[in-house]
Amino acid sequence: DLVPPEVTTFYNELTEDDKKILKEVAEKHSEYATDEDALNALKEKSEKLYTKANELRNLVKDRISKLNPEAKTFVDTIIEKLKALRPKKDEKPNLTELRKEANEIVEKFKALSEEAKESLKTNFPKITGVIQ
Repeated sequence: DLVPPEVTTFYNELTEDDKKILKEVAEKHSEYATDEDALNALKEKSEKLYTKANELRNLVKDRISKLNPEAKTFVDTIIEKLKALRPKKDEKPNLTELRKEANEIVEKFKALSEEAKESLKTNFPKITGVIQ
């Protein structure tokens, strides 16, 4: 219940081949300079999966664009931090670092204005509920 229903639907509709392709692309994430590069790599392997992933990406980007400026900056910062925490191929996630970042996210959320918090609640209610 943490993620938007569209994300759950996307994941639940993946075939075993889709999951394999996503894993292959994800394992090479350090080779892609941008999200576009990663999507293009996905497109080379599966046009259908690329289309579905791009639709999901656009949905999330649309929700982010609806945030007020303070909330948008907060989300953009979180996204960049999470990208930086992605483990390299054959490495496991650093749980200590993940916990530290999660605590920092909660503290930064608490420091937001009420207007920014409401903007986040409106556009990302489930995630906001967990952070609170």
